Amino acid sequence: VDWFNPKFRQAAEVICHRCIICQQMNAGKGTVVNLSHIGRAGGPFSRMQLDFIEMPVCGGLRY
Repeated sequence: VDWFNPKFRQAAEVICHRCIICQQMNAGKGTVVNLSHIGRAGGPFSRMQLDFIEMPVCGGLRY
C-alpha cells in the first residue's frame, strides 16, 4: 500500500520535538521553549524552583 501525505515531515518534526527520548538523542538541534512569568513568593521558601542538569565529564570524573 502506497500513500502520500504532504504534511508528514512537518508532523514528524513536531512529534520528535515533543518526545523526551528524541530530545535526548538529538540534543544538538535544541527546542525553543517560551518563557513565562513566575509569580511573587509569599515568603521565604514558600516557592522553590530547581533545575536538574547532567554535569559534563571532566578529567575522566563524572561529578
